Amino acid sequence: MLEKNDSENLPEAIQDSAKKTCSCDSNLDEETKKKLSDITETRTKTLLGGIENVFLDPPGMEFSARIDTGAQTSSLNALDIVEFERDGKPFVKFNLIHPFTGDKLELTRRLRRHVRIKGRGGRESHRRPVVKIRVVLADIDEQINFTLEDRSRFKHQILIGRNLLQDLAIVDVSRRNVATPKTENSDTASEIK
Repeated sequence: MLEKNDSENLPEAIQDSAKKTCSCDSNLDEETKKKLSDITETRTKTLLGGIENVFLDPPGMEFSARIDTGAQTSSLNALDIVEFERDGKPFVKFNLIHPFTGDKLELTRRLRRHVRIKGRGGRESHRRPVVKIRVVLADIDEQINFTLEDRSRFKHQILIGRNLLQDLAIVDVSRRNVATPKTENSDTASEIK
């Protein structure tokens, strides 16, 4: 399990245990087993900073996003939200702001449900629509739910919450742009910047 190169970067106590025993040996004490488990888990998760570029499909482009482990659900800046029905199914039409030109991009997505968000400081709660959109962030490629809200007052149009991060990523909020989206369009997006 531990390769020679990797063992040099491990704390001394674990290096000693690794030299004396095999990780499959049941003689390892509980603390050493936990440290080995934590190291293995850390290596299998993606490291992200507090701000990252994410690829959304649709609309098929990269946006700057705030990574927030305190938020349960991811959120997307949506303007001019209109709910309607098509073939008896609920849909929602909304606009995103193009990250480079500032133009409005119109999207139509199937409405999954509504969530009620509690207002801060005793303010009234809001009802927000939820849509599903594909997100690519480093080696994470998932279809996740986004609540739609007007995030114009925030610097980042997208907030990525635990519904994407849980069990897949570790966040170091002191860092920015640690990961880069691995998409067919990421070269184009980085040229535009």
